[in-house]
Amino acid sequence: MLFKKIEAKSIVKCSNCKKEFLAHQSRINYYDNLFCSKKCYLKSGNFLGTQNFQTKEKWKKIRSKLASNVKYLEWRKKVLEKDSYQCQKCGTKEKLRVHHLNTLLNISKKYNPKFKIDDELIQKTINSKEFKDVNNGQTLCISCHLKAHK
Repeated sequence: MLFKKIEAKSIVKCSNCKKEFLAHQSRINYYDNLFCSKKCYLKSGNFLGTQNFQTKEKWKKIRSKLASNVKYLEWRKKVLEKDSYQCQKCGTKEKLRVHHLNTLLNISKKYNPKFKIDDELIQKTINSKEFKDVNNGQTLCISCHLKAHK
């Protein structure tokens, strides 16, 4: 006799039309955006060749430049020290990440709204008060960090 594994489903809202529908837990865990239909997915523009996709690709490059900057690494160290190298949600001291309360994305949008891969605009973000503010950071373990981004 063959047994079929039954996966748990939960009610979620479509990222496009906000309609509620059932989705497998594995999809909920894996994808940032879920869609109730192919039509809604196509409207979202989150696929290769669309403006939305191109902006995401630019953002990945900008974020990489921000996160590898010496000032970012100094900020990260100060946040970890402020929080005594401990997750502020669950208390663990393992697999720590530093979470931005006001996200890097929001800070970048303020100084580089069109996401140009331009060193001068990226420097404006790096030199901003928001970027360097230690109180804008929170130490979280990898698990709590993922939950914060859901």
